[in-house]
Amino acid sequence: MLTPLVMAPTSAAPAQTRSLGLMRGNKFALSMSLLGVTANSIVLTPYPAPVGTEVSLSVRLFNSERQAASKVKLEAFIGGDKLGETKIDVPVAKPVLAGGFKTWKATPGRHDVRVVVTWGDRSGSAQKPIEVGSKDAIARLGVASLIGRASFSLPRLVLTAADVRLNPPAPAAGQPVQLSVHAQNMGSADAKGVRVEIFADQVRIGEAGGDIVAGKDYVFTSFPGWTPAAGSHVLLCRATVSGQTVEATREITTALGVMLVKPFLQQPMLVANPELKSDPGVIATSEVRAGGLMMAKLDRPDLQILPSDITYAPAMPKPNDPLTITIVVRNIGTAAGSG
Repeated sequence: MLTPLVMAPTSAAPAQTRSLGLMRGNKFALSMSLLGVTANSIVLTPYPAPVGTEVSLSVRLFNSERQAASKVKLEAFIGGDKLGETKIDVPVAKPVLAGGFKTWKATPGRHDVRVVVTWGDRSGSAQKPIEVGSKDAIARLGVASLIGRASFSLPRLVLTAADVRLNPPAPAAGQPVQLSVHAQNMGSADAKGVRVEIFADQVRIGEAGGDIVAGKDYVFTSFPGWTPAAGSHVLLCRATVSGQTVEATREITTALGVMLVKPFLQQPMLVANPELKSDPGVIATSEVRAGGLMMAKLDRPDLQILPSDITYAPAMPKPNDPLTITIVVRNIGTAAGSG
């Protein structure tokens, strides 16, 4: 007779879990990463890396905060080995490429490259895999990377106060103003159907739309004209795409334009003594012969420049574009303006 054998359950080893950095909880962290550090911020050269090559590492940073980031600490690791650390300053709204780490000699297998960024009491990290080995392994990694990027990459818009542009740049009260907005997409995906709205003193002026390629910028135009009154004004720009919204405000002050007085039909006269007959600027009149006062005319230039006389080409320049400024000067006086 067979006796059934009962196996007593043994205590199971705790399950080993590992965050892939692509789970739902981390997806929010991607959009809120410190100084824009994500897996795509880690730059490996060469990538993919053949066995035995020296691989250099650098990190792309972008500061979308309202203040410059000083003494930002960056640490780089591959596997359990530390490649070094560096400190760098990251200005507002300007991309920075941080380097200075030791190179790593590629060995066969899969390796995880990790960077840790620390700014004051804030810290963040990102991780990127690298596969060193056969061409088939590299190809598999390439396909997986493409799938990951297609599934989890996001656009990220950046606006600053300087991106709200006016033409003319310093308008006078009552002068029509052309508005435009310069926006940057610092994300890893194209921003499709970006909607940009402009408000002046909480009153909506209008909107414009367009697409911004990943890593590029775009200038939105075709907003309705705006004519400011005298005083201080607050312009609010709001950009929306893929459920995210960014805003920037710009304060301007307009004053009454220079009041131009048309010249009199009769120019200002000089009163002179009729005895000063040797003055070349004196024109003799019948009053001189009568022994009375003599009136003389003084010819002189009278130059004027209106705010609208200052123009720019192009009207909405981009950074590093050559800019031509043209100023029209009018002489409404009675003498030529020389020198």
